[in-house]
Amino acid sequence: MVKLQPLLCGESISAQQHGRTIALLGPPQLWWASWFAWVCAVLVVTLGLLVLWRRRRKACSCDDVEKRNVALVESTRSESNLSSTMLTRCGGADSRMSATPQMTTEPADENPDDEEPEGVRLNFVAGDDVHTVYAQYKPLGIIHDSSQPAVVDGFFCNSYAEALGVQQGWRLQQVDYEELDNGMSSAALEEFLHSHLAELSTWPLNLAFKSPAGRDGSNGTTVCTFTEQPLGFLLANRVPKITKVCAGSPAHTMGIKEGWILVSIGEQVVSPDSNTKEIVSMLREAVALLPDSGAKFAPAPWRPWGSPSKF
Repeated sequence: MVKLQPLLCGESISAQQHGRTIALLGPPQLWWASWFAWVCAVLVVTLGLLVLWRRRRKACSCDDVEKRNVALVESTRSESNLSSTMLTRCGGADSRMSATPQMTTEPADENPDDEEPEGVRLNFVAGDDVHTVYAQYKPLGIIHDSSQPAVVDGFFCNSYAEALGVQQGWRLQQVDYEELDNGMSSAALEEFLHSHLAELSTWPLNLAFKSPAGRDGSNGTTVCTFTEQPLGFLLANRVPKITKVCAGSPAHTMGIKEGWILVSIGEQVVSPDSNTKEIVSMLREAVALLPDSGAKFAPAPWRPWGSPSKF
């Protein structure tokens, strides 16, 4: 109501009315509309600040992950030097340490008549670069890409190819100057490599053990070299400790004792806080690369808290 004539109580309207208009009605005043507008503005500003905060938090999180990955790579590189500090060796076989993997980077059109290092020549392609290595042992221990078998997708534990310097993502192009078929399947590639590497010696598996303090008067580390499976010992399921050595086995011949602690598999360090299941998985992976001698040893005994793993 915009304008209202004053009326006195107890008197008639006609006696007090001036003109024809008693009251003038205007549009209703929506007092809540301004409040609604303010609430909407506050919500928009709050949502904007929330989006900016989440973007900033995500960026910070990515930076932290990258820093942790860099630290992990540096830690892995430092731990790989454990093998240089080993004190004694057992088993009499030192073929792996005496073999120095040879790797060169050469142009693809090098004259094949030139004098070359011993071994089977392997050419890998990475972009525009051709990397040549000479294999003197087998198997290579490469995990091939499922869709492109010639591409290196990874390495098994104690991989010889990794020791040669082969890197993930490289594509195998030639074996002894023989080109690989681009459409070759994984099975055909394995057969192809086997035929070319058949005459080579087996890449040995080095296992480092440490005896418990005061057990045999020695606290040193012993490295044993295996060239065939089975190895002939049982490994506990909670800690990487030898629980039994089978008589007549390679482990028995090398003098491995019950109670010894496994501290490295090839170049892979086994730390005291390592997950035992992961250790067993890595060891099985490395042992699977060795040829099977066909020897049979007693099975692992059943335990209610978990049977030991047989190798």
